[in-house]
Amino acid sequence: MYFYPMVKTTNIKSIETVKFNIALVEDDLIRIDVKANTVVKKADIEENYKIYSKFLDHKPALFLVIFGENVTASEDARAELANFDRDQIKIAEAAVIPSMVTRIMAQLFMTFHKPQHPAEMFSSEDEAMTWLLNHRKSA
Repeated sequence: MYFYPMVKTTNIKSIETVKFNIALVEDDLIRIDVKANTVVKKADIEENYKIYSKFLDHKPALFLVIFGENVTASEDARAELANFDRDQIKIAEAAVIPSMVTRIMAQLFMTFHKPQHPAEMFSSEDEAMTWLLNHRKSA
């Protein structure tokens, strides 16, 4: 169970896949933990999108993505992540990226594929949650 003092976390729904732990922390907040040493592929992203849609009943939400160490994405996954249709389900997205190398790669990707929703990278989960919840108030 996740604990965020600024949100209620009583009815968490969660699913674990080979590469991800995905949890509906609140009605409008999805947490995705990307497991360490993972290569994300297009099929993984498509599977996750189905899980989000099921959890959210196709309503937009806030997304908190926690990256493990040594996470990379295949070329087809990067192309899928650049698909703007995916933005419709996201109010805002905060990514916690501990690895400097992964953070640089993510920043480069976002430079060329700017999402249509607010998106930021953080080194701490607390900072990410504070930023993310500020977008709830304006949504």
